[in-house]
Amino acid sequence: MSPAEAASLIRGVNEDIERMARAAQTQQQVRSAIRFRAEKPLEEQLIDEDSYAIPRGQPRVLRVGSVELKIWKIHRAGLDSTDIKGADLYYEMDGTKFVLVQYKSPSSSGRVKKDSSQLVELTAACPNPCPPAERFSCGSWFALRDGVSSSYHTACEASNIFGTYASRKKEAFINGLTKTQFEADFASCRIGGRSAPIRAMQFQRASVDADHIFFRVQQRFI
Repeated sequence: MSPAEAASLIRGVNEDIERMARAAQTQQQVRSAIRFRAEKPLEEQLIDEDSYAIPRGQPRVLRVGSVELKIWKIHRAGLDSTDIKGADLYYEMDGTKFVLVQYKSPSSSGRVKKDSSQLVELTAACPNPCPPAERFSCGSWFALRDGVSSSYHTACEASNIFGTYASRKKEAFINGLTKTQFEADFASCRIGGRSAPIRAMQFQRASVDADHIFFRVQQRFI
């Protein structure tokens, strides 16, 4: 391995560590906000609890193939509250990956209104710096849904589509994922913010057997 290759490898590893650290912090903050709302429920949460028979603070469980996804509703509950991290839903898989999703629907004229502050907060919650080198490692997503079709984009993609406009036509949101594709890709680990490493020992054996370099990083809470 040349010095340039080693430097590039180390740079990539450090960037991956930084992304996981940011993702872990976001995950901790979202979970903390969910717990706080469960302990101090508002009327809407009590209605949801009785309507859907899901205890406060607990997720809806969705199975996609053999994978179990957990989904929390985290949009504003009550007039004086705000969305958590600018999102409406929070998906989590096995405690190691998550996505935040902001939902918007077009008006009767087919225009989608931009909520700048909400979109900025959502984008800032993503563990990836913008623009991302790889869109599918993003943890913040924007879902355009109208009851008939769906189009899922990363938060920074949605921000670029809006640009300086206060609203855009629905047709401007192209090349997005459908809801089925979005959930399937998340379940198969193709998208989402990774907040924890994969099983280290198993990967270490495979890396050593393949004559690859293996890095072990330990997180310390100060």
